[in-house]
Amino acid sequence: MDTVRTKKCTKCGEVKNLETEFYKDKSKKDGYLPRCKECDKKQSNQWKQNNPEYHAQYNAQWNRDNPEYKKEYNAKWYQDNKERKIKQVGEYNRKRYHSDPLYNMLRRLRSRTKLAFKRKGWKKDSSTQEMLGCDWETLKIHMESQFKDGMLWDNMGEWEIDHIIPLSTAQTEDELKKLSHYTNLQPLWAGPNITKSNKVLKEHYDLHYKLLGRYYK
Repeated sequence: MDTVRTKKCTKCGEVKNLETEFYKDKSKKDGYLPRCKECDKKQSNQWKQNNPEYHAQYNAQWNRDNPEYKKEYNAKWYQDNKERKIKQVGEYNRKRYHSDPLYNMLRRLRSRTKLAFKRKGWKKDSSTQEMLGCDWETLKIHMESQFKDGMLWDNMGEWEIDHIIPLSTAQTEDELKKLSHYTNLQPLWAGPNITKSNKVLKEHYDLHYKLLGRYYK
């Protein structure tokens, strides 16, 4: 029967399995660090907390110097933790979708724009934000400036994000991108939005020309 080799940790004082609970160190007489893995990890984490800037700089430089290793490590970590990661991301997105109105709006816009391209048989090769032509905060202010009495971010669902000139009226990919611009968006109560459907109203003919350079037919 093989004898289990043990060693007393100089940090916590516990006697532990030498080969499984201590990191190897060829510079030491017995070939292992004097402190156990658990204590070594605690000491390392404490050092990182005390030296956050140096640690961040060191990691950034190491990642730049070892891009292939970093890529392989990330790929392997994802494969080993794929189900857990997907679950975490899904839970995070669901919570944020219901608690963050702006995020909710952005998800809806991305989904709607992607579907519009798909229905036309075209490839969406630009990000939703690029086609919007503004940052998210500007979009938020643009929508709020058009709120009717009673409209709040908390009751989104009672009102909807409406493309004034419907995306379905686009005749080319370029037109669809232009109709995705934030100036073509308005908040509209759910009922009127359903009634409006994919029609271009007469009062919006000028906007149609402004966005597409042609009058609505």
